[in-house]
Amino acid sequence: MQLGSTSGLPRRHPAAGESSLKHDTGDFVVNYVLVVFGEPAFYENNVEPVGMDAVMKQIVFVRHAEAETGSNVPDQERPLTPNGRAAASQQSRLIVCCHVRVQGIITSPAVRARETAEALAAGLPDKVPVEAADALYNKSSDVVLRFLQRLPDDLDTVLVVGHLPWVAQLVSLLVTESRDLFFDFPPGTLACVNLDLLHWEELEP
Repeated sequence: MQLGSTSGLPRRHPAAGESSLKHDTGDFVVNYVLVVFGEPAFYENNVEPVGMDAVMKQIVFVRHAEAETGSNVPDQERPLTPNGRAAASQQSRLIVCCHVRVQGIITSPAVRARETAEALAAGLPDKVPVEAADALYNKSSDVVLRFLQRLPDDLDTVLVVGHLPWVAQLVSLLVTESRDLFFDFPPGTLACVNLDLLHWEELEP
């Protein structure tokens, strides 16, 4: 695997950057977008830690993996497809490879998001609690931002599983100060945002 920074992106901090990787298993593709804002965290030819000493808080945003479609199932109850479950399990390996130490997982209560969160949690080396929050389903990015601002400060790295449009809008907003998306966010995409913050209440675009 190779992660390399991409130049020319709009940035709110000189050290911000973006890198993308698709891991092809032969049966499905795992989408991985690494977005760092804070200290530089990109290394050519090796996957190195994205958690840096200068980074105080870290959010791993995940869009739920591929879900079943069908008009007979209410939106909130749609489960993952077999490929979606497999891809979510692969995502946890990428998190471990990048030495991101997740301390808590918060997910939308929708079935597809909860199943994604549970698959990710199962692949992490440490037991990480998974909690569902209504603020992450069918809400605006402003509502989700206010929810994140109320996270307890003893939680430094949190993984948040949600939906479009807010998950992609928030990543773009935190990195570029704009809700205009600067990369695709298909199902299963993961984005890690390093934040130079001491307290969650300081989180703002």
